[in-house]
Amino acid sequence: MATVLIDNKSSAGDKLLEYVKNRPHIKNIMDKLDNTPLPVSEDELLSLEEFGTYMKKLAHERLGIRLTL
Repeated sequence: MATVLIDNKSSAGDKLLEYVKNRPHIKNIMDKLDNTPLPVSEDELLSLEEFGTYMKKLAHERLGIRLTL
């Protein structure tokens, strides 16, 4: 399964949406970007603090620099 974002304001995007709407076995149309599924599970997401700590550690280990975020 693939997720595809289609610009419905262009003529090509509008035609593609019409084509997909007529094929119920291949579609799951969502109207807003807020409804798009996450590329990873919520369990794998990091908080901003965890991400900052990870980036500081990685920058120091790999590049020898100290980051201030």
